[in-house]
Amino acid sequence: MKRKESETPELPDSRGRHTWWHDIRGNRRDVLIEDEIRHIPSNNTRKVIYLQKMVFPKENRWELRLCYYMIGVKGRTKGKWVFGQFATLIPPRTSRRSSRLPSGKAGSEELIRKRQRTTAWSVRAAARRTRRAL
Repeated sequence: MKRKESETPELPDSRGRHTWWHDIRGNRRDVLIEDEIRHIPSNNTRKVIYLQKMVFPKENRWELRLCYYMIGVKGRTKGKWVFGQFATLIPPRTSRRSSRLPSGKAGSEELIRKRQRTTAWSVRAAARRTRRAL
């Protein structure tokens, strides 16, 4: 039976899935997807954003992967969830640091002000270093 266009397929669940890929040097990297968090954007229900905890058993470490799935529109993938082409791996140290960032509009403005102060300070410090060198 054919699926109607308005029906969305069941979300993919990758928890417990073992997969692998070749890194840029050609080495095989085995990975186990231990857990995942899903988010469906309010402006596009045909896309799902995933934050997955990926365990590398041979390397005895883990990383987070930020990726997305979207509903295919062409050929054999039409009407099915398709893994997005781009996904980034985030090391644990970076993920802990980014979780301390302020959230919301007020938090974003605070972060921008802090960044501007830091940038202004570094520009002044660079000018002082240059004057000393001369």
